[in-house]
Amino acid sequence: LAFFVYRARQRARQPADWDQIFGMIDQLKNSDGEAQFPREIARSAVTLLEELGKGAFGIVYKGLLEEPPSPGFLVAVKSLH
Repeated sequence: LAFFVYRARQRARQPADWDQIFGMIDQLKNSDGEAQFPREIARSAVTLLEELGKGAFGIVYKGLLEEPPSPGFLVAVKSLH
């Protein structure tokens, strides 16, 4: 059991897969190949999953952003007091 825990921790410390990260960035581009600009997101497109933490200015939640036809993205949602 200790071996599996050690191995899981070693894998967690490995550097990120940059090809996967760049692939995710490419998903944010529109059909013309241009990057999308910041926009207002409809509240109905975000589902709050769990509370991550509290701070001086509000609560942070893990959320799922679903805007068809794009795939769902995990996001952090900050709720201000």
